[in-house]
Amino acid sequence: MVEAGVGDVSLPGVRDLFYTNLNVLGFDAVQSEVKYKIKFHEHMFDLPNKKGMEVVMYFLFYKLNEDLCYDKFRDCWPVFDKKQGQQFRKTCSEWITQISKV
Repeated sequence: MVEAGVGDVSLPGVRDLFYTNLNVLGFDAVQSEVKYKIKFHEHMFDLPNKKGMEVVMYFLFYKLNEDLCYDKFRDCWPVFDKKQGQQFRKTCSEWITQISKV
């Protein structure tokens, strides 16, 4: 059993904090809603949201390193089909693994 406040993402404050941090980093929810045709809000990940995850992950990697982001995702962003989606998730996983080793 997870102790309240330790690794419990179901706490309302965690959702708000995540969404607030995206906004602080420059994420424009209104523009993204128009561009990607999905809603961006604090509860967007209460249920699985593959498209939302793709947009948010790309945004975060872009903020981390714009040039490397363009290079790594050049063949799979934006995601249009299942094959690109698989490549996108693989690229995300590999980059996160690389970051964790630093």
